[in-house]
This record gives sequence, structure tokens and C-alpha cells, in this order.
Amino acid sequence: MKKWMLIIIIAFFMSLTACDNTDASDNEDDNKEDTRTITVNFETNGGTSMDPLTIEEGTLLNPPDEPTKQGYAFNGWSTSRYVLDPFDFDLSLDSDMTLFAHWDQAQTSSPPTLTFDSNGGSNVSDMTRDAGDAITEPTTPVRIGYVFEGWYEERAFITPFVFDTMPRTSMTIYAKWRLDQENQTTYTLSFDSNGGSAVDAIIQEGGTSLNAPDAPIKNGYVFIGWYENSQLTTPFTFDIMPSTSKTLYAKWEANQEAPTLYTLSFNSNGGSIHTPLSLEEDTTLPDLPPLLKLTIHSQGGLQIFPLPRLSQDLRCLQTI
Repeated sequence: MKKWMLIIIIAFFMSLTACDNTDASDNEDDNKEDTRTITVNFETNGGTSMDPLTIEEGTLLNPPDEPTKQGYAFNGWSTSRYVLDPFDFDLSLDSDMTLFAHWDQAQTSSPPTLTFDSNGGSNVSDMTRDAGDAITEPTTPVRIGYVFEGWYEERAFITPFVFDTMPRTSMTIYAKWRLDQENQTTYTLSFDSNGGSAVDAIIQEGGTSLNAPDAPIKNGYVFIGWYENSQLTTPFTFDIMPSTSKTLYAKWEANQEAPTLYTLSFNSNGGSIHTPLSLEEDTTLPDLPPLLKLTIHSQGGLQIFPLPRLSQDLRCLQTI
């Protein structure tokens, strides 16, 4: 009897253990059914392709690697294909979704250039840098008789230009000057016309605006310009009065204009044909073939050949 009681008790505890294992297995199955996954697809709109990502429902999506697209700069992910409404990666997801890549046109233009207009001063080279780069002021230009007062953004000298960083776009800045009255001196500019008509000397303050005089005249020659040396190798520019007295020399070239030509033509009235003659103005008429009696018709009426000089188009009529 005791033996049977022991068997019954052992069987009872074994049945309880089996029930506990069954309940635990059922709970695990229930937990698995409660865990859902979310799939996120990526539409790159012409960029490099990207595989979908799968995450658990209610978790955050880590930002993926950015795609690339030739000629464009990546501008972010959006849930809209057409409107850039940046996706918030700090929000948990509860359903499948597709994110769309948005792009900006890449900036392929050349770096900006800063151009210097020295307003009559010495030349200052252009400056080309990447936008935002640090820049420093170039060497100050020089203008005889003037004092440099800085670079300005407008020709009207309203806004001083600050040399700190390179502008985003190309621009020209302008030098501002004031007359150096304390150090100003009067100088003389003389003219050697080299056989041409006389030209009066110019006497004025150095560094002031200088205009060219009337060109001289020389018969049979064309005036080329004024030169700083007698060898006529260095042209002089009339813009600013020099700070020293000097003599300028006229350069000439012989007048090589083409001479005026006149035509002498023949009407043989049925006789042999004579080729028209082309002759320069004021030249002696040539001898004509013998045995021809010619009458020359001119604007002044009939004239009998020969004429000493040719001064107008003539038509010769051969008569029998």
C-alpha cells in the first residue's frame, strides 16, 4: 500500500512539471507573435542604389550612409518624393515606409575673382580664391601727385571693402585717391614736332589730369603720335601730368594714299578695238597708234588729241 502511494505522488509532481513547461513554451510563442518588424525602403532618385533596412517596430532608424549622384550634392531624406520635408531619425517607427533622396545641383563654377580698378594708379593683379578663404590687402597702388585712401565696393566710394574673407561671388573694387596738395609741383611738357607745325608747351601741376594737344601738321605726312624719346620707340600716354619736365617727339609716316586713276577708252566706230587705258591723275597721255584720227570728248566739249595732262575720264572717238 505504501508503495502505491509513493508512485501516485511522484506521478502527480511529474504532471505539474509538464504543465509548467507547456505554459512557458506557450508564453515564448506569444512573445514571438507580439514582436513585429518594420521595413524601410530607400528611393535615391537617380543616386546610387541602397538596400532596404529591417528594424523592430517601435525602434529608431539609424541614418544610413548617404548616396551619391554625379553632378549633385545630397540634401537629405524625405517621406515625399517631391517636397523636401526632412525625415526625423529621432522618431520610432510603427509601419513600413519609403524614404526619398533629395539633391541640389553641385556648384561647378570657377572660384570667385576680386578685380582691382586702381583709377589711374599702378596696376594691381586680380585675386582668385575659394569663397570664404582668408585674404589680405595687396600692395598699395601708386599714383603720382595723389594719396591713396583705400579700396571701395562702388565707383562712388560709399562702402569701404574689408579684407578678411573672399566674397562668394566675383566683384570689382575701386581705389580712392585725394590730391596731394602739399607735395604738388609745376612741370613743363615740351613738344618737338620734327618738321611739323609748332605745338605750345603744357605747364601744369604734376599728377593732374593731362589732355593731348591738337595734332601738328606736316605736308605729305600722317601724324602717328607723341613719343618720349627721339628714337620714337616709347609712346607717351596722355592721362596724368608727369612729375618731371620732359620733351615729347612727334612721329610721322609718309602719306601713302593710293593715287587717283582715270580711264581713257576708245570707240573705234567699227575699226580695230583698242584696250582702255588706266592712268594716274596729272600724268602725260601716251602716244596712240598711228593712222588714227581721234576726237576726245570731255566735260568741257570736244578737244583734239594730244592733251598734255589727264585730269578727268575721257572717251576717244575714232573717225575715218
